[in-house]
Amino acid sequence: MSQRNEVLETVLGAFSILGINILVFILLVLFLANSHYFSNTSTAGVAFIFGISIYQFIYVVPAIIWLKRRQQWAWLKGVIIGAAITVLLTGPCFVLYASLG
Repeated sequence: MSQRNEVLETVLGAFSILGINILVFILLVLFLANSHYFSNTSTAGVAFIFGISIYQFIYVVPAIIWLKRRQQWAWLKGVIIGAAITVLLTGPCFVLYASLG
């Protein structure tokens, strides 16, 4: 495999996880908008949305296992990078919100 293909596959792996995270975020917002248990401004509702870094384990861990079995190392690196970016971006946002509210 050429170096260029490996970089491209790594970027595609990262963007695929980030795209799935955006989809899950939209689904969580729609769930909260139609839920009678949480109000849109409640701390529980915000924790529900910012929990995306925890929810991603549901689809990232199986993806890592599947890519490792198929020996697609570039995609595997991209998936791990995308998951790490998500955790690093949502964690501080949740801490900031929790400390202000």
